[in-house]
Amino acid sequence: MDLEELLRIDAEKAAEKFIEIVNSSDHITINLAEVGEKIVEKVSGHTRGRVLGTLGNLYYSIGEFDKAERAYLDALSLYIDLSKENESYMRYVAGALFNLGNLYQVRRKYDEAEKAYTDAINVLEFTKDMYQLSRVLTALGTMYARIGRDDKAEHYLLKAFELKKLTAKSKEDAKELGKILNNLAVVLIRNNRQKEAEILLKKALETFEKLKAYEEMASALQNLYTLFTDENLFKKLESLEDKLLPDLRAKIRYVKAKNLERNGRIEEAAIDYFKAACYAFIAYRKFGISSVNFIHCLEKAEDLGVGYAKTLRSAILNVYFGVNIENPSEVFESLKDLKGDFIEEVVETILKDSKRR
Repeated sequence: MDLEELLRIDAEKAAEKFIEIVNSSDHITINLAEVGEKIVEKVSGHTRGRVLGTLGNLYYSIGEFDKAERAYLDALSLYIDLSKENESYMRYVAGALFNLGNLYQVRRKYDEAEKAYTDAINVLEFTKDMYQLSRVLTALGTMYARIGRDDKAEHYLLKAFELKKLTAKSKEDAKELGKILNNLAVVLIRNNRQKEAEILLKKALETFEKLKAYEEMASALQNLYTLFTDENLFKKLESLEDKLLPDLRAKIRYVKAKNLERNGRIEEAAIDYFKAACYAFIAYRKFGISSVNFIHCLEKAEDLGVGYAKTLRSAILNVYFGVNIENPSEVFESLKDLKGDFIEEVVETILKDSKRR
């Protein structure tokens, strides 16, 4: 039965179906959000709060951040009112605040995110929901690490780790413990506490290896590689490449290129800068993921002796950034001659996009 038809017959069942669809679907559409808005108007109480929270998540997933904020704020207001009558709803107050914190962090509204997370922490400490508290502490600590407030990052990540150890129930929780250690290690590295960082990274890596968490393994190995230019570490990283999204592959190659350049291995560094550029471009164009700066990597590759990097850079600047280039027809003809497993997808994408202009 169609969701709108179900809404006409039974709003409560429509609400449950809406929540189920959003939570289980990878194909979220704006039409589904419109139905969700209609459901909100037909239900009340806890059901309305759950629909609002789900609607906020839906809008968040499709990048409609203003609408997501409105839905989360409406859910927060509703649950504050409900909790005045029944304290069991306080956990939903914390949930709405956590969602707002995540949203504000993505939008780089860090003061608002800090307040939302802190308010959520206060509520969860009151309700003694230690499992959810560890999640919020992790989010806050990770945000502090991202914006360079290292003293606070260390404090909250350590607190999150100790609490997560007590509440861990699943393999996913074990992975989260490893991720906390990895993030904490990054903070320590920035503050020249390499030995402590090494210990944490090796613990995190051990956890990720047991869980076969390949992307997390790559992240920990990459951080270790910044501490020690160890070819064995990089061989481990290379063995994971086929299992990783291109943004991580780009970061791996970029880290290696910098270390090779630092050690005078210029030709090898140039090739890895070029590979980093190709992977980063694919991450940007195919997945919308920011990675390393592919124009910078192409410039480095060109400066270090990869002549064809100029051809690729010129084509990208022309097609995607509207930059006028010399002899464009020659550039695009030369582009067709570039070969290699890691470059053919890049060339194919650029040529296809150039015809759409």
